[in-house]
Amino acid sequence: MIPLIFAKSGDRVRIMRITGGRRCFYRLMQMGLRIGDVVEITQGGGRGPVILKKGNMRLVIGMGMAGKIWVMPLN
Repeated sequence: MIPLIFAKSGDRVRIMRITGGRRCFYRLMQMGLRIGDVVEITQGGGRGPVILKKGNMRLVIGMGMAGKIWVMPLN
């Protein structure tokens, strides 16, 4: 498992764990991200926000929150 901030553009990953507090966890749930979801990294692996694609949704997550999301690479 790696933090989401280390995933590169084009990677497909499965969300395995969220290490942030309760507010972080519920904020991600409100955005539609849950443990077990598979997402594609549209932009990531560097500075700035991480852009995720889940189905036909695109989500933007800041680096602080992305560092609290642990993922398993699928490709």
